Amino acid sequence: MVLTPHRYLVHLLKRDGQRLGDWPASVDWEPAGEWALWQGIRRGELPDAAVGTTTILPIWHARAGEPFVGGLRAAVTADGCRSESELPLSYFTRLVESLSANLVREGVLQPREEFHFLVSAFPAGREGDGIRAASREVPAPLPLSRGRLDRFLRRGMPSGPEIDGDMAVFIPRRILDEAIDLVRASPGIETGGIFIGRLRRDPRPEVFADVTALIPASHTEGSATRLHFTAASWAAIRDAIALRRRDEIPLGWVHSHPQEICETCEKRREGACAGCGVYFSADDVVLHRTVFPRAFGFAIVISPAAAESGFAWAMFGWRQGILAERGFFIIESRRS
Repeated sequence: MVLTPHRYLVHLLKRDGQRLGDWPASVDWEPAGEWALWQGIRRGELPDAAVGTTTILPIWHARAGEPFVGGLRAAVTADGCRSESELPLSYFTRLVESLSANLVREGVLQPREEFHFLVSAFPAGREGDGIRAASREVPAPLPLSRGRLDRFLRRGMPSGPEIDGDMAVFIPRRILDEAIDLVRASPGIETGGIFIGRLRRDPRPEVFADVTALIPASHTEGSATRLHFTAASWAAIRDAIALRRRDEIPLGWVHSHPQEICETCEKRREGACAGCGVYFSADDVVLHRTVFPRAFGFAIVISPAAAESGFAWAMFGWRQGILAERGFFIIESRRS
């Protein structure tokens, strides 16, 4: 459960300080609560099977002071233990983008016109007025296996941005190749699969992900722009995990972005995309939020590269309750 004993307001202003309006900050707090819980487990401050209550509190702006917010503090209490994590003001970015898009449609803002935003917070007006976001169901205790992070790091080759405090994810080269073959076999339409494996506890303490297999989602419904995992997809994935009998769990998913889509994407028209198609779309965000809400969940996007290098890929995952591009490690096959 996530408790927010404050009400938040978002204030949009033009570059010259002209006020555009104030809006109640209606945001999804569950990713913030899940992130804070996961960080406490990673650091060993909370039990591995902890299920607790997260309270979101404002961190007052260093210069403007109360009631303006400079960040957020997520405090988790579980099984008599407590852990705290900080969240950036960018947690409100998706709401701000939606509000600004509405202002553009109304002609209040010009397309690409610069603006900035502030967030303020006020105590709830009466008892029980705080927002409560109950989890859909009590998450199962995490099955953590033992593992030595240093041994995996010695074999892993970094791919993508620096880890930057993210949980380390290790994927064998052969499994990444299987994912590329899956994409190659379905040109022009989106296809996907599920990465399974184990979460491992290092004595430091730290937790990392060890990917052991890719299960193609054979019952997905794909088009040139969208991928849908059906009930039959998940039933087949659960059956495959049960048949393997290796105590594995779903860790993340992979899907493709056909090259034809990237040829007309907004990022490419703006010169911010090389044509590789490895971006996370709004539909991808919704699917990931629904299917992999736990903070350790990740996604890989694969697309034919614009150059003759074959295929390009990128990993995305939760960071401070926000989906962002992140790095991982590729484990090369051992030489015989």
